[in-house]
Amino acid sequence: MPSAPHIIDWVARHIVPHERSARNWLIRRGVSRDDADDIVHDAYCRLCMLTSTEAIDRPAAYFMTIVRNLLIERLRREKVVAFERLTELHASTVIDSANDVDAIVDHRRILTVVAAMIDALPERARQIFVLRRIEGLSQREIAKRLGVSECVVENDASRGLHSILAALRADGSTISDDFRTEPSRRRRA
Repeated sequence: MPSAPHIIDWVARHIVPHERSARNWLIRRGVSRDDADDIVHDAYCRLCMLTSTEAIDRPAAYFMTIVRNLLIERLRREKVVAFERLTELHASTVIDSANDVDAIVDHRRILTVVAAMIDALPERARQIFVLRRIEGLSQREIAKRLGVSECVVENDASRGLHSILAALRADGSTISDDFRTEPSRRRRA
């Protein structure tokens, strides 16, 4: 049965970016490159059998769980398997995005650009931006603290945010939707 287009799109958006991490995870556990390719391919085959993705909250973790389970199945089929190798797989972290070096480097670069843009804002706009976006204070609290109107707070916060977003776009950085939303409206993870 061919996969529905929405499943293919979901896999392309949420799974394909983690394929390299999955292969590296397998190779770090002593799997040959060819076998890692086979396991990743088998994982995609399992994903293609999905009829819905609504129940999957963490696609990367779901994908890595499939990869880990396929590796365990493969090891169990081998005639002789070292017990330690199987227990290592069960005890290991399935996916640790904090160790993805590319992501760390990219996030640090973006933070550097954002920090420079915050520093480049006029003093009051910088104070308002930090109080609003970093400390999460309301416009009313900021206005009271700085002795200005809420309208001034809103205008300066908006100008500061637009300035930073423009700098990130010019830098070619990917801008998270979470960054664009107000701190009080951000989804809790």
